[in-house]
Order: sequence, then C-alpha cells, then structure tokens
Amino acid sequence: MGESEGLFVFLNPFFPFTTAKVLSLKASVLLLLTLLIKARVQIVTGSAVGILLLMLQTLVFLAISGGLV
Repeated sequence: MGESEGLFVFLNPFFPFTTAKVLSLKASVLLLLTLLIKARVQIVTGSAVGILLLMLQTLVFLAISGGLV
C-alpha cells in the first residue's frame, strides 16, 4: 500500500497545491476577469460619450457657421 501511495503522489501533478493555493488562484482569476469586464465597459461607455461629444461639436460648428439655417 505504501508503494501505491508513493506512485499516486508521483503521478499527481497537483499534489503540491493545497486548498488555500487553489482558492487563492480562483480568487485571482475572478478578480482579473472582473477587471477585464470593467475595462470593456469603460471602453464602450467612453466610445458612446466620445460619439455624443463629436455630434455636439458638429452641431455647434454648423450653428456657428450658419449651416443649420
């Protein structure tokens, strides 16, 4: 029985990982995914704000130059 346990330890590549290490790895992955989603949302909202500001700038330019008359 001692040999089979030693063989199991040798064949199991995840044996050095304890529960704390696995949980910390899962928490890190969750944090990184959350930050990635947050960055994507900021890019989308930034693009929307940029488009609105561009439209406002175009309307102001047309109003000043008389293009809306």
